[in-house]
Amino acid sequence: MQQVRIRFNVEGALELPDDAVQIQSNVRSLTVRITDQRGIQRSLVVPKLYGSIRSATVKRTNAQVTVILKKASSVVWDRLRAAKKKGNGLKRLKAP
Repeated sequence: MQQVRIRFNVEGALELPDDAVQIQSNVRSLTVRITDQRGIQRSLVVPKLYGSIRSATVKRTNAQVTVILKKASSVVWDRLRAAKKKGNGLKRLKAP
């Protein structure tokens, strides 16, 4: 498979402004920040992905935000991170 999909449950995702979902990525890292309707910001930070990516895009449905990573090669990923670390990479940030 040439894609990796990461799904986030976010109530009312279609109604969020475009800047409520932010993605920063390069060939081997990914940061996703989502601010919900209540102003609560959540982030996923993956400093070293399992493999290289070509691009990262966002697709939204009413209750979900999906980040689609297009892989640079067809190598099968058995996890998102290159190496296991303590914690799951998810952080809940205070509302602004």
